[in-house]
Amino acid sequence: TIAHELMHSVMQYTMTDGMSGRNGASKFPEWFSEGTAQLAGGGFPTNWNAELERIAGQLTSANDTSKDKEIEAYLKKYTVSNRPYGHGYLASAYLGYLADGSGAVTGQSIASGMDKIFAELTADSKNGIFNAIGKHTSIKSQAQINGLFSNPPQAFTEFVRKLAFASKDGAGSVIAPDLKTGGSSIIGNQVIAHIHPK
Repeated sequence: TIAHELMHSVMQYTMTDGMSGRNGASKFPEWFSEGTAQLAGGGFPTNWNAELERIAGQLTSANDTSKDKEIEAYLKKYTVSNRPYGHGYLASAYLGYLADGSGAVTGQSIASGMDKIFAELTADSKNGIFNAIGKHTSIKSQAQINGLFSNPPQAFTEFVRKLAFASKDGAGSVIAPDLKTGGSSIIGNQVIAHIHPK
C-alpha cells in the first residue's frame, strides 16, 4: 500500500498535468494511473489477479503452455476499465516490457521500459499518453489496449504467463529485487534507510 501510494505521489508531482487533466492535457485513464501504481505495490498481493496466480501455480515452468487457454479466458473475463488494479496492472507491465525491448520478463526490464514512457510523459504531457507509449511500443490507442484483453494475441498471453510464473508466491512488484519478492520485503531496508537515515 505504501509503495502504491508513493507511486501516485511521484506521478502527481512529476506528471501533474496528465494526472489531473489540467493545462489542456488529457487526464491519464484510470487503468494507467492505477496499473502503474500497482507495478510498484505489486499486482498479486491484493487479490486482483488471484485467479491468474492460481493458474500460474499449476505451471511447471514459465514456458509451460498447458494453461494458456485458461489464461486467455481470464484475460477476456475483465477489461482495463472495470479492473484497473488487476488488468490495468497487466497492461502497464506489458507496456514496460515492450518499451524495454529486451524480451526478458523481469521486474528490472519492465521498470526500464516504464522509465522510457514516464520520461516522455514528464517532458510532454500535452500530446497525450499514447503519444508517449507509441514512441517506444507498437501500441498507439486505447482500442489496442482493449484488444489485448478482448482478443489476446499469443505474445500477450505468453507475457502474462511468464509474469505470473515469475511472481509466484510474491508480489510482482518492479521495485523489489525480484518479481517473486513479497510481503514486507517489497520496499526493503535500503529504501527505508534513504527515507529515514540512521
